[in-house]
Amino acid sequence: MKSLLVLISNKLSSAVASAFGLRFPPYFTHRDKWKVLFVGIEPDLFAFIRLHIKSGMNVLDVGGNVGLLCRAFSKAVGPQGHVWSFEPDPATRYYLEHNVRHCNNTTVSPLAICEKNGHTDLFLHPQSGTGNSLLRIAAAQSSVFVACSTLDSFLATNEEIQPDIVKIDVEGAEPQVIYGMQETLRRFPAVKILIEFCPENLASGGVSPESFYQALTDLGLQAELILESGNTVPVRDTGDLLSQLGNNRYCNLLCWIRPGRTIKKSHSETDS
Repeated sequence: MKSLLVLISNKLSSAVASAFGLRFPPYFTHRDKWKVLFVGIEPDLFAFIRLHIKSGMNVLDVGGNVGLLCRAFSKAVGPQGHVWSFEPDPATRYYLEHNVRHCNNTTVSPLAICEKNGHTDLFLHPQSGTGNSLLRIAAAQSSVFVACSTLDSFLATNEEIQPDIVKIDVEGAEPQVIYGMQETLRRFPAVKILIEFCPENLASGGVSPESFYQALTDLGLQAELILESGNTVPVRDTGDLLSQLGNNRYCNLLCWIRPGRTIKKSHSETDS
């Protein structure tokens, strides 16, 4: 009886999702689908989008996954704005492209955004595409070779794009992205960055919370914790950030360049 109820719930949730124009990968359980449809995921980011993302803005969505946040960005910026969503995994990008197919102000890119140009391995989580990473994660049993670019290079090639928001969620490889966007920060000092902070994922790349926070500081960035309400509170240092994280596995930060701050060169620039 339980398995029958699960089957019915799964089929019904898929039908409701289809009515909303959504298609989910097989690893989304019926509970996942109902949660996405009626409760939502990452309520802090969705609330932030509703409060702070305005019509006409340009958004770079680094780590587009299946497109749930991309759809929210698309709705918020309206026809006068645009969203560029980056998703290197072909299997995951299939769902992203389907879910944003009616978003005329959205462009999907297969690039992996990181701190170098060329090609790199994307390591695939065996159970869920949400766990794919440019880091060699322990659970990975396979990988795909994907094209990669820094944000600096992408924006140099696409000079018409003037980003207002850069959202970064790349399963621990967030430092690679910010190291590859230093010229972007110099060119667009008003840009805001939404970045995931997950100590567990960062540890996969040998990055400590302290070095992650120092990287933000070296780039002249001020970090604020995004609350579930969508509002933000300042973060003073790593200890403050970890204390506000509490028992949660991760949080999302809003980062912006403090007026008068000079962006220092990181190791990726000084060592090159």
